[in-house]
Amino acid sequence: MRILILIIFICFLANTRSGAQYYLNGKRAFSETGHQVYTVSYNKDGNYIVSVGYDRNIIVWNAESGVIYRTISGLKKRPLAAAIHADTILASGGDDNVVILWNLKAVNVIRTFEGIQGNVKTLDISPDGKYLAAGGDGRLIKVWEIESGKVILELKGHKDDINVLKFSSDGSLLASGGADRTLIIWNITNGSIARTISSHKNWISDIDFSPDGKYLASCGYDKLINIINLADFSVQRTLKEHTDYVQTIDFSPDGKFLLSGGRDKIIILWDINTGEILSKSEKQDQYVLSVDFCPVREDFVSSAMMSENIQIWAFSGATYAIRQDATKLAAMADKQAAPVQKPLEPSAADLPAPASPGKNYALLIGINDYESYDIPDLDNPLKDARSVYEILTSKYTFNQEDIILLENPKRKDFITTFENLAKKISSRDNLLIFYAGHGVWDKENRLGYWFPADAEKGSSLNWFSNTTLRDFIGSIRASHILLIADACFSGAIFKTRNVDMDAPQSIKKLDALPSRRAMTSGILEEVPDESVFVKYLVKRLSDNEEKFLTSELLYTSFKMTVIDNGITVPMFGVIQNVGDEGGDFIFTLK
Repeated sequence: MRILILIIFICFLANTRSGAQYYLNGKRAFSETGHQVYTVSYNKDGNYIVSVGYDRNIIVWNAESGVIYRTISGLKKRPLAAAIHADTILASGGDDNVVILWNLKAVNVIRTFEGIQGNVKTLDISPDGKYLAAGGDGRLIKVWEIESGKVILELKGHKDDINVLKFSSDGSLLASGGADRTLIIWNITNGSIARTISSHKNWISDIDFSPDGKYLASCGYDKLINIINLADFSVQRTLKEHTDYVQTIDFSPDGKFLLSGGRDKIIILWDINTGEILSKSEKQDQYVLSVDFCPVREDFVSSAMMSENIQIWAFSGATYAIRQDATKLAAMADKQAAPVQKPLEPSAADLPAPASPGKNYALLIGINDYESYDIPDLDNPLKDARSVYEILTSKYTFNQEDIILLENPKRKDFITTFENLAKKISSRDNLLIFYAGHGVWDKENRLGYWFPADAEKGSSLNWFSNTTLRDFIGSIRASHILLIADACFSGAIFKTRNVDMDAPQSIKKLDALPSRRAMTSGILEEVPDESVFVKYLVKRLSDNEEKFLTSELLYTSFKMTVIDNGITVPMFGVIQNVGDEGGDFIFTLK
């Protein structure tokens, strides 16, 4: 009987498919202050979102949580394109005429590819991760072997800027579109041209291969979208609905649908087989610059000009409704068929055990001695870090074995330690990070840096940026993380417009909500070697007699004393985009 009901219901839904409604529903937005998004896309596994910004930053976001995973910052000029592969490698290119391959794990440069004549406007990594292709206003496409860094192909054929490059799903073809209104399809095996197609009347702005390898879509400033059949390279269908430039297109993972967006501020969902418009979005605030389907969920992402928001959308339609309704019907049938039983009272053995309390971890960093003669040594950071160590272990619930004291660490020690903490710390644990040492503020790129022991004043290669620190904080699963920093320009860790300083109401409520907060000795000014900030921080922790002390109350208890007795203005607030939900770090007396 159950099977019969299911068959009848699914057949009914299938017969009504032509009248089904498809919806583009806005779900939520991610944003970072000052990061106006140029392009945005998912990686192939759908777990990360990559955004390229006008602020010279490239941000990799956790697609589910919206927490920033990694930030590529400090680029000399504006990036225009980025692609991520295998969650660990990212390629970027832009106005500096080079392509850079980044190690996302350590946030450092693996290799730099040069030889592009002019700005790099577009790049792509082959699906197998073997090849990297890039092009731009120099009209030359270069293809490199990623592992060796060798150029394997130099493709010449365009007569104007190359605006977009895409590898086919099997990696055998590379398509390029340009300002010369020409679409070229290249054979990767030998670099020959498989076909040149001139079907647009103006610039080609974007192209995309369908996942099944049957079609290639292109769009441009002529307001048109062409669907090309790769079997014979013919234009199978032209989609006409946009009233201005079409800037971006993307096939759905099953190849049945196409998204498009452009200068008319509209996103359209198309049926590839019929050319029918299935849904149109409301008008966005600005031009739609990019759209991209999630490979593993019924979502897509978009960006608009001059906006800091990355919009996440839900795509719903008849195929999904059939699956969801059939699942619900099956559950109902099972419920009706199941014999009614009197619920049993749970025994003590059946009840879940209470969660064990988490540990309090601490990472304490002090740097007195610098390898470079250009950076003066300090006298007090190590002493300050040891003072914090003593008060945590003697008075508060921190065990010695759970505290890491890094004395004069190099940059690699920073990276290794944070990676190990990310592996060790659970969602029940808490983490306190303390840093004392030199720092610097890069006015041009608006970035704050800490100086590890191997830093050099004239080169940022071994500097540890506040964005990298923030990204590592975002990757640690702790319940509460508190950063305390006594360094020049440490106030740059705050990437938020406003910090609300509401008085704590309940220790239990604050403990239940995850928190990511920072307390720093100064905003952007020089911090003296003999720190008034650390002196009164340790004093307040030492004098405290309250069983539970929140970080916010700790800060307010000595803020004015630091201002009255020193030359810096301390700061306290939320670290944006790393998972703060309004809780607070709590110091608990033994």
